[in-house]
Amino acid sequence: MNSKRKSPFEINILKILLAIMLLQFTSCNTTEPSSPEKPKAIELKEITKSCTETFLTVSVKDTVLPANIKIKRDGKEIMNYYQITSDTTIIDTGMTAGKTYNYQAIVELSGKAEQSEILPVRTLDTTSSNFTWKKYTFGEHSSSIINDVAIINENNIWAVGEIYMNDSSGNPDPHAYNAVHWDGQKWELKRIYYYGNCSAVKYPPLYAILVLSKNNIIITNGGSVGWYDGENVKLDCGVNSLLNGAISKIRGTSNNDLYVVGRNGTIAYYDGTSWRKIESGTNLTIHNIYGDVNPFTGESEIICCGSTTQ
Repeated sequence: MNSKRKSPFEINILKILLAIMLLQFTSCNTTEPSSPEKPKAIELKEITKSCTETFLTVSVKDTVLPANIKIKRDGKEIMNYYQITSDTTIIDTGMTAGKTYNYQAIVELSGKAEQSEILPVRTLDTTSSNFTWKKYTFGEHSSSIINDVAIINENNIWAVGEIYMNDSSGNPDPHAYNAVHWDGQKWELKRIYYYGNCSAVKYPPLYAILVLSKNNIIITNGGSVGWYDGENVKLDCGVNSLLNGAISKIRGTSNNDLYVVGRNGTIAYYDGTSWRKIESGTNLTIHNIYGDVNPFTGESEIICCGSTTQ
């Protein structure tokens, strides 16, 4: 059976209806499409914080470097510096525990200032623990002094120095003790025998101590290093020729990783076999040394503290 052919009139009607439908679906949208937000030229990120300080990273686009940077805390400028790398760590100190601060970084671009998003940082609360302090005094005459302390735990504490006590008759004993040990119950004064090729005094004043274990204690009379097992001392004179002055501190992680520092910029390192001198570039007395992994870079760092105070 042949189908009925549509008339030209019907065909025109269909075309008109189809055009109307197409217009409904393709009508002009007068709303402009939103463009993606342009990344800011400067950003602030929190790294870590304590009760009184915070560490922040200031990130700046390479295309605007070098740049003058301003840091604001709660709307007030606290820092102004020149940044030449894309990421820089800043530290803000002297803060109040348990308080929220709002930080913002500002970079100058072609005479205009662009601001980072506001970064809220809340400092840590202080601990609610109650501490009980006890004072222990050593020395009964002359000029007794404690030079260094090593705390392993609450039942194992060592202190070294030069401690003068009275004898059993109550008279000043001219022979000083050079160490004192806490076992969790009582303090015991000790005279550690430190005598040999590099020590002319049997019980010299001791200036620094590092306790690696109960029977692996490293001490110094300022000119040499001794390994003390709790009974005897094995002296190492190898460091003496490398010193610019007396040793004031010993730090390390093992018998194969030791540093000593001291007067006139002295720094020396022991690798388990031999000592080598490290040039500090200063003649200041170096009082302390500390090493750790930098949480921002992942690299090991050694920090020394020196001053003109003897």
